[in-house]
Amino acid sequence: MAVQSCRDDHLNGPRGLMNVTEQLDIVRKAYSLYGKEEYPIHDVREGDHCWHEEVLDIALPRL
Repeated sequence: MAVQSCRDDHLNGPRGLMNVTEQLDIVRKAYSLYGKEEYPIHDVREGDHCWHEEVLDIALPRL
C-alpha cells in the first residue's frame, strides 16, 4: 500500500498531516500482524492536493 500526502491538502483535515500520520499508524499495526512492517509507504509532498507519480517508482518494486 502506498499513500501520498501533500502538506497543504485540504483532505488532510483540520489537523493536517498529524491526522494522516495517526491513521497510517493504525494501518501499520495491521500490516505488522502479517510481518509487513515496511508498509504502508507514505510519500509526503509540498503543496496542495495533487498526484506525483514518482511514488510509484518507490512502491511498485516493493509490492
